[in-house]
Amino acid sequence: MTSLRFAAAAATALLIAVAGSAPASATAGGEQCDSAGLGISAQFSAFVQHDATLLGTAAGRVAVGGNAVLGTPMGFPGLSVGGGAAVDAGRGDLLVGGKLDAHGVVLEKGGAFVGGLIGLATGIAAKVSGAAVATAGIGGKLDVDGSFAALTAKADAWAKVKVNGAVKLDGETLELSGSDSKQVVVGVTAAQLAVAKEIRIKAPVGATVLVNVAGEAYDAVAAGLRSVQVWDGHGWVGAGAKVGVVWNFAAAKKITLGGGLWVGTVLAPRAEVGFGLGIGLGVSGGLIASSVHTVVAVDLGVLVGFPACLPGGGGTGGGGGTTPGGSGDGGSGSTPGTPATNSSSAPSTSVSATPSSSAAPVPQAQATEPLAYTGANVVWIAVAAAVLLGLGAGALILSRRKRAKQNS
Repeated sequence: MTSLRFAAAAATALLIAVAGSAPASATAGGEQCDSAGLGISAQFSAFVQHDATLLGTAAGRVAVGGNAVLGTPMGFPGLSVGGGAAVDAGRGDLLVGGKLDAHGVVLEKGGAFVGGLIGLATGIAAKVSGAAVATAGIGGKLDVDGSFAALTAKADAWAKVKVNGAVKLDGETLELSGSDSKQVVVGVTAAQLAVAKEIRIKAPVGATVLVNVAGEAYDAVAAGLRSVQVWDGHGWVGAGAKVGVVWNFAAAKKITLGGGLWVGTVLAPRAEVGFGLGIGLGVSGGLIASSVHTVVAVDLGVLVGFPACLPGGGGTGGGGGTTPGGSGDGGSGSTPGTPATNSSSAPSTSVSATPSSSAAPVPQAQATEPLAYTGANVVWIAVAAAVLLGLGAGALILSRRKRAKQNS
């Protein structure tokens, strides 16, 4: 009996070791969800630390820490600002720390605070009664540099978060997927993005997808990118699905977007961001960058309400400096609405992909611990436990036979 008990105890210890050492299924950020990870910048379609040249449509607010050229000298295309926000005449939907050169700029739901105007004041107009264009600067309205210090710290911290999603290259299609219902984190390099003509994202409905992109430069135009799509439960669509996607280009210094509407919010606090030529260009969420320059009309959305579960930690706030709510303070107690580019369709909770047999897994940009033991590991440990049990049982049988012979 002693041998059997010893073998059973040893086998049990082995199985407990397997169960105890296997990593638990958890949110990539350790179950930490920071619903305000981007801070006040989530209210903005464009949140720029230095200079910007923009034309087209911004569903949310626009903030530029340096000088801004908005619209074209002909006045068309110009720049529509804040169409997705609630009406608030005292809110600063356009905040420019330096000089503003405006041509055909329309403030749809609020006013503006700028450091000064270049040219005629007729280049900018507010639709809301009582909304004004104030030229006293943005001091006390928004701390742009402080906001970017916090956002940069966030970007650097998020870039180190353990991945729990998958990256798969199938021909010219790069698929990013994950099954966590709260937070999916994947890591790719700019070089991996550069070989993709189509980028597809598949995650459960309501999940936040954090895509950490390693590298200092990415050019979607040079890559020949055709589209960025998400799974809506029925098929691959553009920006129609309600998936909160944040592209974290933490180390990037230059980014060129193209290939239609880029799905998600782009966080590139160190980068100069531009757009290629064409129509239908833009970002479905917000654009956070060191500087932004475009010569074609682009559509910029706003990601209020998403992301709901970014990793916790990594900086104090995601960009503050404005106290929301008061009239004329540059902030707003109201929540900008979802831009028209979003629809009510939602991605399926299933994340299983059906790539062709030629699809090859792409190494993650960040080395991580295994998320689970492989079947081979479990099988070998189970075999070892069975052998120990067998040895104990054999020893017990021999012992009983020996005692029977002695008694006879």
